[in-house]
Amino acid sequence: MDSLRSDYSISARELDTLLSVTPQGMHHLIKSMDIHTELKKNKKYIPPAEVRRLFESRGYNYNKEVISFSVVKGGVGKTSLSHSFAIRASQYGAKVLVIDIDQQANLTQAFGIDEDDLPTIFEVIQNNISLEDSILNITSNLHLIPSSMNMSFLDRFIQLNQENIATVLKDRTDKALNELGYDYVIFDCPPAISSVTAAATMASDRIIMPVTPMKFSLQGLKASFEELENLEKKFKKKDLHKNIIFNRFDARKTSSNEYLKGLAGDSSYNQFMMNCFIRENSELENCINQKHSVFDYNKKNNAREDLDLFTRDVMGLNESVFKQ
Repeated sequence: MDSLRSDYSISARELDTLLSVTPQGMHHLIKSMDIHTELKKNKKYIPPAEVRRLFESRGYNYNKEVISFSVVKGGVGKTSLSHSFAIRASQYGAKVLVIDIDQQANLTQAFGIDEDDLPTIFEVIQNNISLEDSILNITSNLHLIPSSMNMSFLDRFIQLNQENIATVLKDRTDKALNELGYDYVIFDCPPAISSVTAAATMASDRIIMPVTPMKFSLQGLKASFEELENLEKKFKKKDLHKNIIFNRFDARKTSSNEYLKGLAGDSSYNQFMMNCFIRENSELENCINQKHSVFDYNKKNNAREDLDLFTRDVMGLNESVFKQ
């Protein structure tokens, strides 16, 4: 299947610090390894496949991981974060499969897909069709299984057919990682406790829970932790990595500072807090609405900087992982 858009390339200049090389050193690396580059507005851009080759030559290993962006509260940024992470990880050379399991299909629409007759993960499970037949190639290494209103039937289907919550999605993600060669499978989950989100949890290695400086957001976080604890006990799931990412932080507002300090000081949550947070920035929301990404542009802004740090944190991408 042809890709729906060209690859998300990354500028060579953006990799200088990460690889601990000077611009001249980057030029030498590109030349010595015969790295293919694209010239855009007098700047060199490196396609994802070449970034991967460069990273692997410097000692970085791409982990295989299933990640759910999930919390029992809507409007906290699950879709924008999963969308941005998927794109940035693909720029860093990872092969990414995004599975939209929210019937609102906001993530599907963020990738520019508006058709409602495309196969979803519900059709894969209900009709036992192959995973490959439901995958859309957004770029060469960023792929999507879209959502639609049909996804509203999946929760009931799992219950009525007594599908095994522990395996109904995990069997598919195992295939995606081990047979289809993906590095990351990403679930964008609905903001609810349901059989679908439970199945996504059982398939996941990591749960990323966004919170915002709002009372109901923290209540949703509490409910999410209780549900995760119940699932871990019931299905004896071990080694589930949990992350809390503070989203829409505004240092000018007392509420943002108080909520962030409160989470950092709460023994129930502080061990799960990520080292980064996402600052309030209207640019991110505008990009999602326009079916773009902050990484489509080289323009510096808070959202772009914070989402890059967030992606590096999840991927374990920092200067120390690269051989000198």
